[in-house]
Amino acid sequence: WVDWGASSDVDGDTITYYVEYKTDFALTWTSAGSTQNTYKYLSGLEPNTVYDVRVKAYDGSLYSVWRDQENVITTPPLNSAPSQPGILSSSNVTSTSARINWGASSDPDGDTIIYYVEYKKDLDVVIGAWPSAGSTQSTYKDISGLEPNTVYDVRVKAYDGALYSGWRDQENVITTPPLNSAPS
Repeated sequence: WVDWGASSDVDGDTITYYVEYKTDFALTWTSAGSTQNTYKYLSGLEPNTVYDVRVKAYDGSLYSVWRDQENVITTPPLNSAPSQPGILSSSNVTSTSARINWGASSDPDGDTIIYYVEYKKDLDVVIGAWPSAGSTQSTYKDISGLEPNTVYDVRVKAYDGALYSGWRDQENVITTPPLNSAPS
């Protein structure tokens, strides 16, 4: 949004402001509409762009001159998605739990990364059969409630607060051992 100082009218008329903007060095202006406030929200701006703004006042019969100002708005660049997490592996595997490890994602914007982890039994083709193991900012996640003597596929994706990476989807990441048997 952009704001400016109030105009005065010696007759006490209500003042309406007309607002226009353009990219720096452009020749043509775009109308942002009018308002009776001393601010206006500008929408539809391009990312990573510098804008000039001008405002004029209208009292119902006469207009003021345009008040131009250069470089009023600089929009931020678009956010970039984090990279896909690295290769998956497991450690600390028991018959009912395991730790999943992966290589860290990087984010070109320097945003904090949160990882989402899902798993399923290998060869399970049921749609939606990827239970969530939750999320973490670490490059590992402990999963419990696994079944003994079972092979699991795992997938992990990174999120930077705005965009997701693609899934790192890997088969046969976990193989839980069978339950211990009594000695003979």
